Amino acid sequence: MQCKSMESICQYIKTQMPAQMEHAQEQTEILSQAMAMPDLKEKLRLFEAEYELLHELHNRLVADEVHIMELDDVKEQMTRTNKLMVEQLAICHGAIYSLQQQVKKLSLQVDQQQETIAK
Repeated sequence: MQCKSMESICQYIKTQMPAQMEHAQEQTEILSQAMAMPDLKEKLRLFEAEYELLHELHNRLVADEVHIMELDDVKEQMTRTNKLMVEQLAICHGAIYSLQQQVKKLSLQVDQQQETIAK
């Protein structure tokens, strides 16, 4: 500070001191923010852990969704197979009934022929 007169000192106090005070306030704010950084660091660490957990859960859900889709495909295939088997069973029941009727007819014919032979 090289002020040679009272007027230059007053001029310095009017112009330079407020600018330095504003700068000092900025420095104080910066220091306050820097002192609050450990909280931010802790919050970031917690956020990272939470993010990793959510990412893992998301991957599990995606895998589960794929598994569910595969199971749905298997279910549809089994349903189609089951319907075909029910149709085949109905056909078999019809064939069994028809064969039973033929057995009855043949049994009657055998009985009639035995009666004829016995006479």
